[in-house]
Amino acid sequence: MKVFEYLKISFWLILVVIVALLGLSHSFYGLLVSFQNSDLYEINLNNIEDENLKKNRYIKIINANSVVDPLIYVDETNKPVQYIYALSSVVQDSNHITSILTNSKIIIETKTIINDWTNKEIKGLLKPYWKSIDEEIISNFEYSGLKISENAEYLKLDTKPWKWYWHIIIILVASLFFYRMFEALFNKVNNSDVSKINQ
Repeated sequence: MKVFEYLKISFWLILVVIVALLGLSHSFYGLLVSFQNSDLYEINLNNIEDENLKKNRYIKIINANSVVDPLIYVDETNKPVQYIYALSSVVQDSNHITSILTNSKIIIETKTIINDWTNKEIKGLLKPYWKSIDEEIISNFEYSGLKISENAEYLKLDTKPWKWYWHIIIILVASLFFYRMFEALFNKVNNSDVSKINQ
């Protein structure tokens, strides 16, 4: 019975630790965005190579376009729940010859299919730049003939930065949890050592 109780407590403890770590990660990134530039920054897809995306994380992309079919993820009932697009420009050179840029620096995640890029507002918060894009996504697009840049960014459509104080609250709560957890472990070790001495 005690073994079952220990396993149950361990499961919930591990789950809470994971949630706390994710909260800390999200909140530190949110604070970084708030301190750098939390205002919506407009970017032209044709000039995106010249933009400083390390500083501007909340962006709106104009002249957005996708030249390959999206990756579609479905749920257990085979209903589409997520569409992944790789943006790439269609450009004209000085001789008015239209060509497609076969390189993409922006990956977009959305819950709905995009049929009309002309009237679709593409804006959202870029994921932390220290998190790499899933290799499965990269390989699938490259199989379609579109190369993903090494410094490509991942944008979740229609997301925006939280207010800075929400991040502070999450950090304080998570820090308090870890403090109490380590305090309890430290007291347990001390009590164990005292009981051994008394024996």
